Amino acid sequence: MILRDEYDIIKLVELAKGLDLSKPHEVTIEPYDPLNTAAQKKLYWKWIGIIGKETGNYKYDQDELLRKEILTPVFYTNNKGRDKEYIKHISELGKKEMSEYMTQVSIMAAEFGINLPHPEDLQRNQ
Repeated sequence: MILRDEYDIIKLVELAKGLDLSKPHEVTIEPYDPLNTAAQKKLYWKWIGIIGKETGNYKYDQDELLRKEILTPVFYTNNKGRDKEYIKHISELGKKEMSEYMTQVSIMAAEFGINLPHPEDLQRNQ
């Protein structure tokens, strides 16, 4: 549930009133970070194409390699009781998380001498 105004808080309170409190419940409230933007995804896949060309990797392999290298894995226990590790896909990243990830991709590419285009570079050249 996303809280945007007082009406949403009222809905949250009404929802909480219906809970069975014979068992404890956990509620977490954190800042809302909507999913990344189409512009971020477009630039990211452009970068992946450039990096892949330089490294000789297919774009989906390059994407997976970078996500495994940079993103923090999510650990969970599956329905069989086994501990598992999951790396988020870029479509699951919020705008801020995607921005931080892309910064790390850009830094890593620069360390290997790969120049990636940035939106601010394109604006300066116009």
